[in-house]
Amino acid sequence: MNDGVFGPLSKEVAVTLAGLSRLFCRSYALNQQASEAGMPGVLFGRYEGDSYDGGNPWVLLTASAATLLYRQAEAAAKGNSLDPSALNVMAGLLGRDATPQNLLGAGDATLALMKKYLTNGMHMNEQIDRNTGSLTSAKDLTWNYSNVLKAMNARKAAEKAIASISTISI
Repeated sequence: MNDGVFGPLSKEVAVTLAGLSRLFCRSYALNQQASEAGMPGVLFGRYEGDSYDGGNPWVLLTASAATLLYRQAEAAAKGNSLDPSALNVMAGLLGRDATPQNLLGAGDATLALMKKYLTNGMHMNEQIDRNTGSLTSAKDLTWNYSNVLKAMNARKAAEKAIASISTISI
């Protein structure tokens, strides 16, 4: 979506991602436990106060957040700049500067935290119980697989863009 409207490095996108990350870190015991254990990444749900089947993190939304982080990494590696008013927001989210490598790492951390709970042979139920980590709701939700594949493709593009900047000779 290269239309320039709410691009991956725009202030609106950065502030929304940071706000949702904070919300879901507060909302889910799994995110709090991971943070206390020093494990980075955030599991994402639908919205504040969601009560459908317990209001849990969703695999497809967590994969979508990782996709966004990878798209941010790719855009930054290709020379696009983070909106200046969002620099501190993203640095606060990442716990370090918002470099292409750090954005890629944040996407990886998000998927790694999600993968921790896919204990049934990588079958992906709709949701991950917010307290226990057990898979719940719709089994083998096709949309989950699609979003994980999108994240993997976005990661590959980001990795390629990052490799191209590290091989440029001066």
